[in-house]
Amino acid sequence: MLCRACLRVACDFKRWEQVALTHVQEVTNLQLEKQSCALVSASST
Repeated sequence: MLCRACLRVACDFKRWEQVALTHVQEVTNLQLEKQSCALVSASST
């Protein structure tokens, strides 16, 4: 999983492709990251 700070950036700016490219070695399942983004967004509102 991405670090929480990176998740926040990805969620806030919806720039998953760029985040994935920047952290390609950390991202193993982009779909799972997107699900986590939804959870983070839901818990932060």
